[in-house]
Amino acid sequence: MDIQEIKSRFEEHDMRCEEMHPLFMTPLTTLYGRLSEIILDDHHFETVEALGITEEERFQLDSRDDLEELLYAKKLDGFLACFAKPIVKPIGDSGSHSCSWGYYRTTWLYADSISELSQKAIKWAEEVFEKDMAK
Repeated sequence: MDIQEIKSRFEEHDMRCEEMHPLFMTPLTTLYGRLSEIILDDHHFETVEALGITEEERFQLDSRDDLEELLYAKKLDGFLACFAKPIVKPIGDSGSHSCSWGYYRTTWLYADSISELSQKAIKWAEEVFEKDMAK
């Protein structure tokens, strides 16, 4: 999937990437900043899940140094990103819908390449669209 196709699919699904961390080139100062915050924070279990870090491993992380060691041990050197999509509201039984960026949901995903990450994000967007439309 090339960049133009990714862009087109993101537009088609009314979605955006809110935050991205290329782990293979993230400097330690960043790892110690925002990235460690979103991984070590108790409210970001979705981020930990996206990275394949178990709950047990997460609770054993006592410091940012431990996080760095775990990312290295798991060979997590791809891309961690947060994607967003407006919540869709069906309009009657016609299959039409409305949405606004005033109400949206996010998810954290991890992949080894931008193409794989984009495919995961598009799949997520399609799944949440179907769930919203089924309500």
